[in-house]
Formats: sequence, structure tokens, C-alpha cells
Amino acid sequence: MTRVARIKIIAVVVSTVASAGIGSLYASSVHGAPLANGAVVGAVFGGLVATFFTFLAPYLRHFPFALALLLKTLTLSVMMLIGLSTGVFLFGLSDHASHMDPNNLRLYWLEADWGIDVAFMLATAAASNFVVSMQELVGPWRFWQFLAGHYHRPQREERIFLFLDLVGSTAAAERLGPERFHALLQRLVREVEDEVSEYRGSIDRYIGDAIIVTWQRSRGAEDARCLRCVFAVQRRIAARAPWFQNAYDFTPRYRGGCHVGPVITGEVGSDRKEILFLGDTVNTAARLEEAAKQYDRDLLVSGDLLATLELPTELEAQSLGPFTPRGRRQAIELYAIEPRQAAHTALS
Repeated sequence: MTRVARIKIIAVVVSTVASAGIGSLYASSVHGAPLANGAVVGAVFGGLVATFFTFLAPYLRHFPFALALLLKTLTLSVMMLIGLSTGVFLFGLSDHASHMDPNNLRLYWLEADWGIDVAFMLATAAASNFVVSMQELVGPWRFWQFLAGHYHRPQREERIFLFLDLVGSTAAAERLGPERFHALLQRLVREVEDEVSEYRGSIDRYIGDAIIVTWQRSRGAEDARCLRCVFAVQRRIAARAPWFQNAYDFTPRYRGGCHVGPVITGEVGSDRKEILFLGDTVNTAARLEEAAKQYDRDLLVSGDLLATLELPTELEAQSLGPFTPRGRRQAIELYAIEPRQAAHTALS
């Protein structure tokens, strides 16, 4: 099971348990019902909502934002009805405590005062929808950092940056046209995002067809995640190459540049807030990606980066000598990272 799949399952379980706790407190305080009754209703509703947002809602990204929002709202409303109806059917009402009696549903929806229950569940669903929508708009990492206010004051950090660039994109864009090229990029980004998440990276931004990925130094260096991520992306894209070739007459491939160093990280903007990374480290990583094109290599890294991690046995580093990035006076040691021949043959 992949790390992404484990995270999704854990998220559903945690959300279900948390909803059970909230439901039990609500039922006890508002209706004086047993804690177990509210826990069941909360677990049913919370489990359905968490499952929907984790496994089904991502498919709505293909729809326009307003339509996706409407579909989410309708789905959450149905889940609310299922959650409330389950509790009423199983446990009855305060003045009609008949268990598993279909007549409970008629009494509740036609005669009981259910407005406060519906309002509470709608508010819970709306909050969940807001959190998920914001994460989709600004990215999960950025959303939670904004919420915590971690970078309200600029912070000095050691970070790893990886620039990924799509090989042959200019010719492909000219041949495919803007609409089809955009569709191609959208599909590629989904593939890359999954691997970045698997290797615990965060996508900083998209610049045209380029993708900027970042890690805190310790997280990206551990088990050489920042390097292994690149070749995981390549394997994933290569496995789907026949589909891309058939759909777009284009076989995509990414190359990259990776560097580590200090940056100042902080919020900027007022009308549109953004978390910005400032420093020579980001520029150097971009120059390494540019050099990868010149050297015709899939991945170039700095000696500084190699010094922070242990190279996996399936990868090897080839020294290319000193390299002075454009706009920088001091040279850095340049290395090309490639799969070892035996590992490369086994993975092909």
C-alpha cells in the first residue's frame, strides 16, 4: 500500500472517530440522548463525508468550480439525511423511543422539530467543504501554514528545492495548440502530484510547464526522498507513455535540478496572500535545471545536496566538475544522478 493510500485511509478513520465524539456530545447536550446514540449518527455522517472528500470529490476537479461546489453541496445534503435518518430509525425519538421502527422516520421528518439538527449538520458539512476547497485552491501545505500563522513573521529555514521541467514542451505546445496542451499538462500534473505526495514533498508552484517542489531539508534528505522522487515520476510517466502517445502524439519526460540551502520563508501580499521563499537557493536550483538541458541529463544536483544525504544503492552520482550558475559568483560542484545500470534494467 502506498503512503498516499495509507494517509487517505487514516484520514477517513480519524474523521469518523472525531465525528462520533462530536455527535455524542451534541446528542447529549441538545437532546439529552445517550452518548452512544449520538456517536452512531456522528460516525455514519462523518464517515460518509470523509470517504466522499477523500476518494470521490477529487474527481469533481474536472468540473467547473461552481458546478463542483453545487454537486458537493447536494451530496453532503444527501449524506446529512442518511446520517439523521439512521439515528432516528435505530434509536427512535425522545417521546417515541422505539428501536428500528420505520415509523420513527415519519414522526421525525413530519412532526418533530428537526431544524436545529439539520442546521448543525449543514454547518459541519459546510466547514468540511470550506477546508477541502481551500486546500484545493492554495494547496494543503499552504492552507495549514496560513491557518497556523507559522510564516506570518518571516522564518529562516534550510530547504531542498527541485525544479522539474517538461522536455520538448515548446514544440508540443505549438503542435497541440493551447487547449490540448493545457489538457496534457493537467493530466501530467496529476501524475506528478501523486509521486510528490508519496515522497513527502510539497508543490510550491507551477510556472508554465515547470513544477517547483520543496522539502524541509531533513525530510527531503531522509532516505534521499528528493532524488528518488524524480525517478519515481519518470517511471510513472514512462509507464503511461503509450496512453500519452496515443492521446497527444507526445511521449512526456521530465528533467530536473535539485539544490539545498538557506531561504527566508514568509507571507507576502494583502489582496492575495502567498508564502514566498527568498534566497539564492531557489535560483540555484532553477539554474541546475537549465544546466540539465545543456548537459542532456535527467537530474543534476549540487555537491551541497549530496553532502546532506546518503545516496541510495540504486542511484549513482557522476561528477561534472565545478559549475557557476548564471547570476552567481561562486562555483558549486555539479553532479549528474542516474539509476545504476542493473537497477535501471530491472525497472525498465
